[in-house]
Amino acid sequence: MKNLEKENSDLKDKVKCFESVKSDNVEIKQKMDCLKQENESLKEKCNNYEDIIQEMNQKVQNNNKKVKEELQEKLKDELKKESENQKKTFNESEKANTRQDKRHSNTGH
Repeated sequence: MKNLEKENSDLKDKVKCFESVKSDNVEIKQKMDCLKQENESLKEKCNNYEDIIQEMNQKVQNNNKKVKEELQEKLKDELKKESENQKKTFNESEKANTRQDKRHSNTGH
């Protein structure tokens, strides 16, 4: 009988131990579920941020392209103005040379 009581007591201790482990497992499962939900939420936020970043990169690229085109247009305009100024200066110089040549030819030099 003492043997049975000892065995019964041992079994009760094991049951208590298993119940404690079971309780721990339930708690861990609940924490895991919470972490999974939080992880899903973070993944969604991350995807949203990636979309936003992609949109911003596209805007930056578009803006860079626009700025480049504007700068190229300004450069063309400046080159055109410079070319016109050089032509004007050359023509004025030619006119001055022509007048000077006429003066020299009139004076006999």
